[in-house]
Amino acid sequence: MACPICERKLIFVTGKGGVGKTTVSAALGLMLARLGKRVLLVELGDVPSLGRIFEQDHYGYLPQEVRPGMWIARITPEESLREYGLMKLKIKTLYNLVFDNPFVKALISLVPGMEELLLIGKIEFMVHGRSKAPDGLPVDVVLVDAPPTGQGAGLLSMPMTILLAVKAGPITRDVQRIQDLLTDSERSGVVVVTLPEEMAVDEALELEQALMGRGLPVCTTVMNRCVPQVFLEEDESTLDDCISKMPAETSRGPVGALLKTAFHITATYRSQQKQISRYRKSGKVRDVALPLIPAHRLGERELSDLALRLREQIESIECTAEPRVGDAL
Repeated sequence: MACPICERKLIFVTGKGGVGKTTVSAALGLMLARLGKRVLLVELGDVPSLGRIFEQDHYGYLPQEVRPGMWIARITPEESLREYGLMKLKIKTLYNLVFDNPFVKALISLVPGMEELLLIGKIEFMVHGRSKAPDGLPVDVVLVDAPPTGQGAGLLSMPMTILLAVKAGPITRDVQRIQDLLTDSERSGVVVVTLPEEMAVDEALELEQALMGRGLPVCTTVMNRCVPQVFLEEDESTLDDCISKMPAETSRGPVGALLKTAFHITATYRSQQKQISRYRKSGKVRDVALPLIPAHRLGERELSDLALRLREQIESIECTAEPRVGDAL
């Protein structure tokens, strides 16, 4: 079966802060690159999170290759404004006269939603091939490591907000083109990242509903940092008995520590499965699960493993906003 995400030109990855969406973005980008796509992985703002994963200290507005067929870039509203202004005004001197004026800069920064509009406009510019990789060729997929839930939803909602407020004019045409791209399920999609925990699942469900309510296609939800099933159910009772009957001296020693750790892992697995089941009863899209990997161990091998797991699971689901049938991965 063809991967349902692979044909999209634009993919946003978002979710609650701290759920590992940057790691998921990197793994998804690697997966797409290994499927033969030319991928531009973009992060927004000044914090170089992707650089830590790909061991790149110097990268920014211009794409930098980190893997075969895969580039990363970091875009800011200021640089996006400069590129847009030069494109519209044509003459650098005129741009400097207008947009380098301190008063104009201050005024632009005070306009509600202007920074989000500049960022989303630059992303649309990339998608339509007007921004190319350093080799001079366009990319196939623009993959955006979007801000956390609140900011991410605001970014994706900004075009609609502007269209409701401004009914006509040059800016309306540009914004309508962006909105058409974001709501086109054949070209765009959103991947929601969450953890199999009660509050995180609640927020993921709310985010999913809010995005769909704005006409934004949600492809899938990634349940990140899932612990494995270490014991079968019949073995869990044996583990409970061992811990309850363990002498106090043994309990304080290394054997006791190992048994308690095993019990904690088992309890965590059960708790996570409960939240995954709850999501599957309420969510509107299929979810995929990624294993828990300690941050200090996230190297090339682990990232490759995450990319492989994503491919196996994503290829088995259909990206749809319709209520799903069943709950198997």
